[in-house]
Amino acid sequence: MDSSQQGEDARRELARLEVDLCRVYYPRLRAMYVKCGLQHHDVEDALQELFLRTLKAWARGALPVERFEGWLFEVARRVVADHYRGRRRRERLLPLPEEIPAPAARRSSLAA
Repeated sequence: MDSSQQGEDARRELARLEVDLCRVYYPRLRAMYVKCGLQHHDVEDALQELFLRTLKAWARGALPVERFEGWLFEVARRVVADHYRGRRRRERLLPLPEEIPAPAARRSSLAA
């Protein structure tokens, strides 16, 4: 098999993967993320991250073909865990709104 044939086969395989992700798994993954309590915009971000990780795994040749569905949902679960872990980290780093001084109070403390 020459390299142009291999490239064409890889493009067909990628197209089939994209169709499977969008048509077959997208509704189920979306429902899973909603059940996990993600908001609409977070669901879309999580799906995008999941599909990106899937395509990267495909590019590395690391997709487990025989157990793809189980692998996909395990990665989806990790994306949710990463989302909540990142949210907790951001909440610890950002001050709460009531801890932020009002603009007038800031100006008076700067003038002193």
